[in-house]
Amino acid sequence: MKRAEGAREVLDGPVGAASALLPSLAIGASGGVLALGLIAPREFCDVYALARGGRWDEAREIAARMMTADRGVAGRYGIGGLKAALDLQGFFGGPCRLPLGTPDGDAIEDIKEVLATAGLL
Repeated sequence: MKRAEGAREVLDGPVGAASALLPSLAIGASGGVLALGLIAPREFCDVYALARGGRWDEAREIAARMMTADRGVAGRYGIGGLKAALDLQGFFGGPCRLPLGTPDGDAIEDIKEVLATAGLL
């Protein structure tokens, strides 16, 4: 992947979706404000730094792992999934406020498996 010529004129601001971070950096995004960054801050900082350094293949490898977490945690369980993931990582995510649901039982096991697969546990 190579930054598009004239990219600064295309998109000069942050992106808000984890799945869009890498392609957006390629067209000139200045960064991202990512909910998934709560459970994978180091990984997204690495994606950003690698992309800015022109090391697109390495950035793509990390971003691909994070898309597994994005689909399996935030995509499937929403805010409750992110909070549960924080709990599983040893932080405090806590329960969701109504009307949002807090994952439990099988959902927690599923989130744990997704985090392990993505290298986030």
